[in-house]
Amino acid sequence: MPQQSAVSPDSAPPWTIRRATVDDAEAIETVRVVTWKACYRGYLPDAYLDSLTVTASRVEQYRQAIEDVESAERFIANSGAEVIGMGFAGPP
Repeated sequence: MPQQSAVSPDSAPPWTIRRATVDDAEAIETVRVVTWKACYRGYLPDAYLDSLTVTASRVEQYRQAIEDVESAERFIANSGAEVIGMGFAGPP
């Protein structure tokens, strides 16, 4: 009897990973803000977490960082058109 795989070769994962582009900068900052609010609640003051917002200056910092491919690679995870995660890899 042939072995069956738990994952069908015809099924696609619910999300994908790709290199970030400058067009992803705002979505990356949004993920960062939402993640901080969820993960650090109870560890950092609520007032500080509630004050976190997506700002034009942080979005611009991400745009510049994405363009600087020598410092690190930037990746995003997306589900359809929605960015659901981000990551960075490069030298320490």
